[in-house]
Amino acid sequence: MASDSAIWRATTLGAEASNSSDIVEFNDLTLADAQQAGIVQTSTNLRTAVAINAKPKAAVDELQDGGFIGATVIVTGSIKDPEGFGLIKCYKLKEWQIEDKTNTTFTKGRFGLRLGDFPLMNCVPTTEGSGSPRGYIFEDIQFIRDGEVKGKVQVIITLRFNGDVGTPNGSGQYIW
Repeated sequence: MASDSAIWRATTLGAEASNSSDIVEFNDLTLADAQQAGIVQTSTNLRTAVAINAKPKAAVDELQDGGFIGATVIVTGSIKDPEGFGLIKCYKLKEWQIEDKTNTTFTKGRFGLRLGDFPLMNCVPTTEGSGSPRGYIFEDIQFIRDGEVKGKVQVIITLRFNGDVGTPNGSGQYIW
């Protein structure tokens, strides 16, 4: 079964296929596999700036809508075989966390996300020349090794959207 979810670091303009050496794919195993690996949960937080105007001794403080200020996506999953081939994925994630999250081509973020079953927050990084530069910044990664479950490492990856949100398409959708 082909992978339906992936995180990648952009080295050239285009979707993850053009960056195939810098990609971590998930959900590429069958359900029959006892050491199933993949994404088990995705959490998305879209934030608005809310200004609070205090009204001492009044009924309610007045709130002002400051507009959209950002999005955070937390991907929780597991990687199979951390002592073998899975370790390559772990090293790649570690490398991404240590190295620069932007560069002169991808000034807003070098990371892309594809969630096959929930494409709401999918993003292909774009450049300044594209008119709507955007991408994800790789903010945080956590590796969790459960002593009882051999052959897997849990990962929690936090991505922050950066750049131009663009305009909605004909269906009112913001496609990143």
